[in-house]
Amino acid sequence: MDADETRYVSPDGTLTLIVRRYPDDVVLGFDGTPWHTHGDMLAELSGYPIEEAVSQFLADLQQGRLIIAIAKGKGAILDIYIKDNPEEPDRFKLEDEIIHLRYWDGTPFAPSRADGSLPLSTGRSARRR
Repeated sequence: MDADETRYVSPDGTLTLIVRRYPDDVVLGFDGTPWHTHGDMLAELSGYPIEEAVSQFLADLQQGRLIIAIAKGKGAILDIYIKDNPEEPDRFKLEDEIIHLRYWDGTPFAPSRADGSLPLSTGRSARRR
């Protein structure tokens, strides 16, 4: 099944979010990593119709309202995902894995910047392992 694909590259050029629109689904995920979410999940969590929920997710990401986790191990990126609660330990973290938190624009996560308005639970619960 062919998808209409749109790529969003972070301002610092290090991340690419891919949005694939299929006739019956919308899938969002970071290029080359296993984590992804679906439009219907975003809609269910937000209460918006699917396209509006996807648009809101993209706006939240690009405006720095979502925290991005980059999981690295042995010098390689293992996954990139949205971290719902950066203050809580990551229950899926491997022993040798290092998690870097940042915003879309490349700014490192700082608790004082978090505005507490993370609208959706889209993170690690859908992650691999």
